[in-house]
Amino acid sequence: MQKAVLKCTSLLIVAAGLTSAQQSPPAQATVTIGGKKLTINYSAPSVRGRKIFIPGGVISHDSTYPVWRAGANEATAFHTDADLPAARIAADPQALLARASEAGELAQVLAECEFTPHRSGFTAAHTMATDPCAGDAWLAAGDAALSFDPLSAQGLLNAMFTGLAAAEAADRHLSGGHDAVPGYVETVARIHLAYCRHLSFWYRAETRWPAAPFWQRRHQANFSRCA
Repeated sequence: MQKAVLKCTSLLIVAAGLTSAQQSPPAQATVTIGGKKLTINYSAPSVRGRKIFIPGGVISHDSTYPVWRAGANEATAFHTDADLPAARIAADPQALLARASEAGELAQVLAECEFTPHRSGFTAAHTMATDPCAGDAWLAAGDAALSFDPLSAQGLLNAMFTGLAAAEAADRHLSGGHDAVPGYVETVARIHLAYCRHLSFWYRAETRWPAAPFWQRRHQANFSRCA
């Protein structure tokens, strides 16, 4: 059984684009967790001397709503709720592009990157926990076990962590460790609980759009239990 913990389904609406000259250089991050080496290949934003994300940077002066996220070389997206009027543009690629062109100073960033959308779509982006996350001869890991609001920036880290934890639990179980699967279930539950306890803090840290329905919901709600 999956527990959708937000009353309104959040949407991440995405326009993937190709540029005539991809100006964001490729980059790579490598980390070792539990003796396992993980490598992530991505394109790092090329700010070319501009102030973008820091206090006083381009993004901090953008008064538009909802929140836009510019992807290096590949995608731009914004996050809204399925029942809000802003979600209607998900079905109209041209409306999505028009919305982006009105996004204050961020529109300038997209223009400088020569962003040209070639496809668009939307996907659910709300918090979810699969309960139970393990059973007879199976384990759920990554987004199959837990999904996180993209605004919390918790998804990738926990997807990798639960993937490793599930693999290690499966190995111990096959080696006769009868507590391996219950231990994995407990680990996933602790991750979900910690995430829920911090949700309100993450949401309330954003104060630029106090009149926007999207943010009002998140500032007023109590997410301490997430369910």
